[in-house]
Amino acid sequence: MRKLYFLLIAFQIYSAALINAQNGKTTNLYNVKSLKSDNYSYSKVLGSENYKLVLLQPYHEKYFRDKVMVYSGLKSKTGEIVYSGKNNLLQVKFYPSYENKLKILKSEVKIAIPYDNMDIEKGSHKLMMEIYIENDSIKDAIVFKKEIVVEKPELFNYNEQEITIINFRAQDQAEFKGLKGIKVSFERKFKFSANQTKGISFDNNLAFYYFNVTAYDKADNRICYDKKESDLSIIKSNSIENINFEKVTLFIPYRNLLLSKGKHEISIELKASYVKETVIFNNLALKTVNINQPQVYIVDFKAEDFKIAYGKYDASSELGRIFSKQGSNKGYGYPDVYWNLKIGEYSIYNSSISHNSFTAPNGSVKFKIVDDEKIYLSAYDRDALNADDFIGLIEIGTEKGEFKKIGKTISKDSISNVKYSIVKNKLPNVEKAEIDLTENLNNKSNGYNLDLSFIVSNLLNNNKLQILPFIKRADSIINIAIFDVLVDNFIKKDSVLISSNSYGNLKLFIPQIILLEKDKLGFQIFDSENNILLGEKISNQNINNIKKNDIKYKIGDIKEYTFNGINGIIIKVSRNIPEFYTKLNLEIFLKTSLGLVELSDNQNLTDKLIPVLKEDNEQYFLKNDYTDLNYFNFNADGLYFFLPYFYVPFDENKREFELKFETFYTDNHKFLGAQKEKFTLKKAALKKINILDANLKYKEKIEFKKIRVKILFSEFANIEKNWQSVENKINIPINAQFIAHEKDKMQLYLYYEDDEFGLEKILIKNLLIDFSKMKTGTNILKFKNKDNLSRISLNIELE
Repeated sequence: MRKLYFLLIAFQIYSAALINAQNGKTTNLYNVKSLKSDNYSYSKVLGSENYKLVLLQPYHEKYFRDKVMVYSGLKSKTGEIVYSGKNNLLQVKFYPSYENKLKILKSEVKIAIPYDNMDIEKGSHKLMMEIYIENDSIKDAIVFKKEIVVEKPELFNYNEQEITIINFRAQDQAEFKGLKGIKVSFERKFKFSANQTKGISFDNNLAFYYFNVTAYDKADNRICYDKKESDLSIIKSNSIENINFEKVTLFIPYRNLLLSKGKHEISIELKASYVKETVIFNNLALKTVNINQPQVYIVDFKAEDFKIAYGKYDASSELGRIFSKQGSNKGYGYPDVYWNLKIGEYSIYNSSISHNSFTAPNGSVKFKIVDDEKIYLSAYDRDALNADDFIGLIEIGTEKGEFKKIGKTISKDSISNVKYSIVKNKLPNVEKAEIDLTENLNNKSNGYNLDLSFIVSNLLNNNKLQILPFIKRADSIINIAIFDVLVDNFIKKDSVLISSNSYGNLKLFIPQIILLEKDKLGFQIFDSENNILLGEKISNQNINNIKKNDIKYKIGDIKEYTFNGINGIIIKVSRNIPEFYTKLNLEIFLKTSLGLVELSDNQNLTDKLIPVLKEDNEQYFLKNDYTDLNYFNFNADGLYFFLPYFYVPFDENKREFELKFETFYTDNHKFLGAQKEKFTLKKAALKKINILDANLKYKEKIEFKKIRVKILFSEFANIEKNWQSVENKINIPINAQFIAHEKDKMQLYLYYEDDEFGLEKILIKNLLIDFSKMKTGTNILKFKNKDNLSRISLNIELE
């Protein structure tokens, strides 16, 4: 693909200030010029055309209050807009600067025009690029204009990317930066480059991938696992520009492998994911290799009384004083000293910093190591502006096997004195790890019993183990709390204390509520220093979907009730949750889906139920979020539902209905079971009602030609008639037909459209109509002095 050059031709627009007579403020137009590439570093936004500009304006004291937005656009030869960046405005911030010894305000702006937002075909195009600015007084002002050539590549979705791997190899007994381990090498090639990828404008990280190798034992348990340290088995690719084969080398240190000493057959798998760690490519390559794992040790290192030789380290500088938080670089020549510990060339620890001092702080660190890896202790002078200055280095001798050096004092060159101690012990070793999984279907709750057993050797008496169960779901591991079924009230246990060379056993219960089908259960073992001793031990049994529902629903009292002037029935529904769920505080994550079915014709009437809450003295009030009727939580007393009679008219003396309940665990949308409950509803005294028309007399003249009618049943049901033309302003035809209970009360609203401005205005509101006082046939209701009317009469027909 042909690369475009950045803007190289300077362009300036000079304008006089515009005076706003109303507020006396001055609005400045801006001088705009391009930046030459030999003077400035251009930052690349992959998959786009990129430009960098400078905006200038005269200096004034209140520059920080300026709000200037910048955006770009592309036009074809015919003037058609093929890209508009107006939806991606960039806010400009100005800072004081000097141009030709003149104090001004300056701002640098980077503009990227993504290929996937250009409305052009692939290939070469001559386009006019325009840069716009706008503020409170200026809108869409063109401040830069230039014809450019765009070479648009063929675009693909990022998830269509393909990676080819060849020559995948693994070499045992290798060395990298002084560490011993397994060297992994391969060659990779991408199907297409980053600027061919759709979506780059939304997430530039998609142009970069992490390649990493992971090791597994024969039982397919992961053995390359260390959260504490940066993993040398991971490498970030360069931006995907070169689509030819590229050689890559990764390294797995022995100290990161969770294996006992001796020979092992392991599998090494290559994966790739983009930087947000969403795996895009699994199983790019797989290699089985035999290795000879050395013994891994834990080193406990402490340093104190760390002194460096006197001398002048920092020169005095105005800039140094500005950037030093602790006030160093004051001309005394004192360093900001700290010490660093490395295995070979690999840094594992930095102490804190002593400012303006020749004595470094005391400190300690614990780390893993294998024999024949060398430890180095270094001293540095912290530099706020440049790389830290090296002062001196000492090699710390380590004997093979376990050993102790307590109170050793050393010195070398510029390091005049260090008192240190080093203790090297074998890393605790997991000799046995087994998991037995059985389904639990007792009366308390559904789930799985886990029997975990393990033997750990080399565990010191003052150490303890943390046994952490987890769920293996697809490619992720989800840690879960430990619930010991043998402990009353299901007390959460954080760790299990066992002694050296001992056998451990833990019986756990995992509720089905947090599990999904095809999940697997496993556990990890950590010691008290947070070292991973067992990366994962996974049961070979999949989780089955347990159909038994241990959450029960019951329909209680059903009684007639008038709710906000509407007649119907109140249904009480209670939910029985086993004590197990409440003790684990899981009740708040349980939600119920509810369905109401009229069994005579199997009609789903779910939205006819209105959840209400109970108050004292058998009073009810409406639930605020009742619009989401299918998905809700129960309160402690259960939940009450109101069913208006007018929603379910029927001719028989009674009819049977069914309530269907389904329970879900909201954290993972786990379906926990279903239940059906039936109830019978007697025929209600319903009437067919038609509001024919309204005769109005206005308090004052109102000019309108359209009217809209709204009939409201309480807060939850209404009938609306759309706008209709009105020729006779005295008689308003309504013709609203509906079903209502003979004792229901209704509210009538009338709106009219203002002729002058076209706005909707209220003509009459909250006009209460009581059907219990009406007779079959035509009824005339009269009202006086309502809202904008001196008189209103309604013609209402009842059947």
